[in-house]
Amino acid sequence: MQEASKELIIFLLINVIVIASIATLAMTVILIHKKKQIRYNTKILRLKTDYDKEILKTKLEIQEQTSHNIAREIHDSIGHSLTLAKLQLNTLRTPPEFLEGGKVHMAIDLLGHSIQQLSDISKNLNVDALLQHGLLHAIEEEINRIRSLSRFEVHYEVTGFTAYLDPQKEVVIYRIIQEGFQNILKYAEAGRTLLLIHFHPSSIRVTLTDDGRGFDPKNIGRSRTTGLANIENRIRFLNGHLEIHSEPGKGTRLQFTIPYEQNAQ
Repeated sequence: MQEASKELIIFLLINVIVIASIATLAMTVILIHKKKQIRYNTKILRLKTDYDKEILKTKLEIQEQTSHNIAREIHDSIGHSLTLAKLQLNTLRTPPEFLEGGKVHMAIDLLGHSIQQLSDISKNLNVDALLQHGLLHAIEEEINRIRSLSRFEVHYEVTGFTAYLDPQKEVVIYRIIQEGFQNILKYAEAGRTLLLIHFHPSSIRVTLTDDGRGFDPKNIGRSRTTGLANIENRIRFLNGHLEIHSEPGKGTRLQFTIPYEQNAQ
């Protein structure tokens, strides 16, 4: 009887060990499968992110190339034609009836003003010319252009130790700031703006604030403008972080941080 009890106990122990082994093996297989699934999903997500960034990079490059081509056409074709027209007007023997009221001189002045405006537009579109003296100089040029419009006051401040960035990164940061000012011009009805640029040890932080009419951030998804979408895409392309704070009647603060290194986040 005792012998039978021992055999039963041994049998039960063997079964418990076998069941435990099978359970352990099953759990191990499940864990391995889950890890493989996680690695697979991570790989797919990384590939999708890389693909999206490559598409965005291509889109930005096309935009810059298009801007460059337009700038060249303005400078080489339209600008030269207007300059020639101005020169011809200056050399005309003007009949007395056209001298009344300074009409000819007024036309020459208008042509001169148009030539200058086209030159500014061409320079603004040609990022190579803009950034030949660096990002901060290009930003100062943009601010001077906006100040000349006399739409609102612009205050500008740079803090921290200036870092020299990759040229492509400087182009994108410049376009983001430019787009931010354009949004203020179009929608904000502001009287005063403040642009702050701070160079951190590992990143650059840009803050653009206005005292305009503002908006409700909760509606930003439904009312997202092309300008705002461009800003978000460019910041995402540089692995940056964007914050938008606004309230109806209390202005808007747009702040973004861009790491110096592409793999930083």
